[in-house]
Amino acid sequence: MMKNQKKRSEKAPIQKFNLITGASEFLLSVLCTVGFSALGAYLQKDIPGNILWIFTTISYALPIGLFAFAVILSILKLNAYRKKFKFESVAKATDFLLSHRRRAEQTANEKLKILMKLRRRPDTIAILCAAAGIVTAVSIGVSSESGNAFFALVLFLCSFSRLRIAPPKAVFTNGMYVATITEYPRLHSLAQKALDTLGCKNKLVIMLNTDFGASVLARSKTLFLCIGAELIEMSYEGELYAIFLHEFGHIAADGRVALKVSGYSRWLETEKCHHFLSFLADLPFVHLDMVFENEYRLYHYAASVISEETADKAMATYGNVRDAASVLTKLSYKNLYDYERYYDDSSLFESEQLSETLISDNADKFEKAIEARSEFWNKLLENEIISNNATHPTLRMRLSSIGAERPFALPVPQDDSFSAERKKAIDAANALIYSHLSGIYQEKRDIHLGLKAETDAWEASGEPISAETFVDIVDKYMYCGQTEKAVSVCERVINELPEPATAYAYFIKGVCMLHRFDSGGIELVYRAIAINTNYIDTGLSEIGAFCCITGNSDELKKYRNSCTEMYQAQADKYDETGILRPGDKLSAEELPDGMLDNILSYIKSIDEGLIEKVYLVKKIITDDFSTSVVIIRFAPETDEEKRAEIYKKIFVYLDTSSNHQFSLFDYAGVSSVKFEKIAGSCVFDIKKAE
Repeated sequence: MMKNQKKRSEKAPIQKFNLITGASEFLLSVLCTVGFSALGAYLQKDIPGNILWIFTTISYALPIGLFAFAVILSILKLNAYRKKFKFESVAKATDFLLSHRRRAEQTANEKLKILMKLRRRPDTIAILCAAAGIVTAVSIGVSSESGNAFFALVLFLCSFSRLRIAPPKAVFTNGMYVATITEYPRLHSLAQKALDTLGCKNKLVIMLNTDFGASVLARSKTLFLCIGAELIEMSYEGELYAIFLHEFGHIAADGRVALKVSGYSRWLETEKCHHFLSFLADLPFVHLDMVFENEYRLYHYAASVISEETADKAMATYGNVRDAASVLTKLSYKNLYDYERYYDDSSLFESEQLSETLISDNADKFEKAIEARSEFWNKLLENEIISNNATHPTLRMRLSSIGAERPFALPVPQDDSFSAERKKAIDAANALIYSHLSGIYQEKRDIHLGLKAETDAWEASGEPISAETFVDIVDKYMYCGQTEKAVSVCERVINELPEPATAYAYFIKGVCMLHRFDSGGIELVYRAIAINTNYIDTGLSEIGAFCCITGNSDELKKYRNSCTEMYQAQADKYDETGILRPGDKLSAEELPDGMLDNILSYIKSIDEGLIEKVYLVKKIITDDFSTSVVIIRFAPETDEEKRAEIYKKIFVYLDTSSNHQFSLFDYAGVSSVKFEKIAGSCVFDIKKAE
């Protein structure tokens, strides 16, 4: 078993709004620096020459002293805050988290008070930075120390970086279809009725997307209501009105304080502008931002379920219980439908042409599934158990809170007064997804056909199975929507290959079984985890979800006990196998006879001459646990795609060839670690080999 720790950062696309905001912050900082420096230069003539040194001192001491103080204070407070959440065991950490859910209402109120204080403190620091920037800039002008202008610029930038400018509507509606009141008068009428009923005075923008859900975002005095066209297609007017009551019920119930802290959290995570000087501009706020984000996560975890229950009650209080129960049932049906189809035997790219009716086709399939599966789904929903990390109550809890007894889904009339808008919405969603996919469809289809050709060739060659190649075959089958063939390969691997090679096969087969509601998959996933600890996170997550969905309380108890034990082992041992840093306890490594020769032989067979060196050292993690660290140094000219391909092959080989604990790293990511100084660490050098 081993850990793959080759990390690649992907730069997120920068929105036009953030570019404009960043440029504005920088320009304002420059203008303030120049302006107040000019003011200082103007005042210089009235200041005695023998005291100019005071302003020179200020121009240096104030910004440097302020930043030194900010950095030291942040480090001290960060360390103190982290110690507060450094638990002795996973069990205590879990209990701490669950305690917030157990006393959810009290926790939410307590956290809101803390969050409001944390929200105000950065503003105070921003004002102080602006004041310090003014004093520094004026002092620069008086003392003619223009070289210190950068200090004043950064102080102003610190201040202006905390300006929370509301993004334009285009930012929130990007990639969606805005449903205007002219096109959708009935939809707007229902939404406005719900707003008026709940006493919300906000402006409303309705956006259509292609999924089966609804959400609302409050920004300034505008509510952005996002609703899936597939949900509109599957709902009649009473159900849509219930949905609107639920979504606006969040706004009405949460209150201004909750909306302010959620808005600030969203600004920190997604709307705050980042630029090349952000690492300096954010220094005075690092500690407060981290604390706010952590406290907000705890608040959201505690408050989410009771918030949903409150919003559900708005549906029953101001609407019709029957309509509310029906649409809540449909939403739960969709979750189960998607769960069943997670490993479906189909691929979008099988067709020569991209369908122009993808969303309406999906809606038709779901409607037929309801007819065929609703009886089975109802039994699941009546026994469902809420998970520890759930953000929504179970359907049984939701129906109970609104006074409904059982799950049911009412049919949608096809000739009601809303049918024209329903068709218009689904047509708009079809056009939206077609526009999004049409430009990339042929490229994706070519990939699909290429992978299918490779699996066809593998089948034609007699379907040879080996530890080094089967993972690639299974992945190709899964990508092409040939799940049954992938599972068939996994079954062969389990029966024919040595145990160390079978973990992935057990995992894929087990998870596929779980998504088909076959409890036999639990044992297979546990088997995969026992063979290879890489599957702890995803494996336990799949088992937990299955137990909650199926209401298997006995197995859930065993699962939660297993979670505590496995996550503790992961925290104590396995997490460390994925990290290589200066200060780790490293030493020379000796592998069992023949193992190193086999590894190097395999690497030489697939590296295409692009690997310059291979290093091998031992990392000692505890007195009785260590990992063999393999570091691959590629030639500088190796392109990223080829590097990733070779790296994956080596990873799979090390992961499946034996039960030995390996960790694999790319030299580029760990070059600061002095493993090269360990005698015998370089086990392959292409120059010496030549």
